[in-house]
Amino acid sequence: MHEETWIKAYCPECKTQNWICEGDMQDMTTPDTEAIKCWNCGHSWWRDPDTAKDMHENPDEALEDCAEEGQSDPD
Repeated sequence: MHEETWIKAYCPECKTQNWICEGDMQDMTTPDTEAIKCWNCGHSWWRDPDTAKDMHENPDEALEDCAEEGQSDPD
């Protein structure tokens, strides 16, 4: 059986909902989405800023490379 988990997150800038697919939560080999880029306004944000600080030497510089673009609706 294959399942997908979708996350709905709201952009802190424009308040638009963004959908992100986290994939099959039983498959521990796939990385979690660390950051999201709003499909509407292009703003990027960390899902967990404290974890980003622990994982990246310079989180501000790493944000754009790590951000997954949100979708307006889940596929």
